Amino acid sequence: MSHREIATDGYSVYNFSAAIKKNSLNLFGTFFARRSEINDLLTYLHESAMVSNPYSDAILSSTLLHYEKIGLLNRCRSTLSRLRKFDEITKIWRTMMCGAQIELRAGNFPVARELLRFLRRHVGWFGPLHVLSAGMESRYLGNYKEALRILRRGATSVPRYGPIAINSIRVAERVDIESCDYDIITSRAIISEVLSTVCKELLWKALFEAAGVEVSKRSD
Repeated sequence: MSHREIATDGYSVYNFSAAIKKNSLNLFGTFFARRSEINDLLTYLHESAMVSNPYSDAILSSTLLHYEKIGLLNRCRSTLSRLRKFDEITKIWRTMMCGAQIELRAGNFPVARELLRFLRRHVGWFGPLHVLSAGMESRYLGNYKEALRILRRGATSVPRYGPIAINSIRVAERVDIESCDYDIITSRAIISEVLSTVCKELLWKALFEAAGVEVSKRSD
């Protein structure tokens, strides 16, 4: 079966992925095709799949990652802009999150921030989204106050999601260090909030992080 037949065969998401892997192996095994030929084939398969299933999360995410791999970031952005007009955000939010991570890796922080803010507004119940947003602000931009604000809002939306609690303590410590607050007022306030809401399974970790903050304060 040719790749054109595979692309128009009405396959499901699963044999779509299998078709990509199978054809990649066939191309390598038969005539050692150049990388550009492999990329052209995969691009054709992805884009044909999007025509048949325009709002499949699996196909869209795979397509965006493929575009990133071959350096076609403009196609990533045009695909994402099309999705922004789709009413049922609950069906394609994972794809938009994938797009935000691609923009983050590309260093396009304003667009990544806009996408993540849009997602937090619509799917704020997904805990890792708040952690990713705060991580961008703290690790890449050094904006610890904004990172802490995002985490505190996330704790309101997903109160028992452990990573938000643990990261809140770490970021609060950085806020105190930046503001030269040797009384660690922000950290102690966050620790008090975290210990009252964190699940029992992660209580030990929250206490461990809190102890680390106190030890750092004493050593200073």
